[in-house]
Amino acid sequence: MALLEKQIAFEPIALNLDADHFAPDFLAINPFHRIQVLVDEDLTVVESLAILDDREAKYPTPALSIPAETYL
Repeated sequence: MALLEKQIAFEPIALNLDADHFAPDFLAINPFHRIQVLVDEDLTVVESLAILDDREAKYPTPALSIPAETYL
């Protein structure tokens, strides 16, 4: 959703949630078996908040619209 909101081009990859994240080729990218992963050239990020932080730093505009109550 954040990539769409920031209008950043990306390549979505469909995964079978029953097994694909345990496949050797996926584990080479994300050894923690988590579905969220960002690969950008030589950078690989596997945590959702770190992905958001990285995208916001690399593409500051348009800014992500984060509800004010998030900061309470």
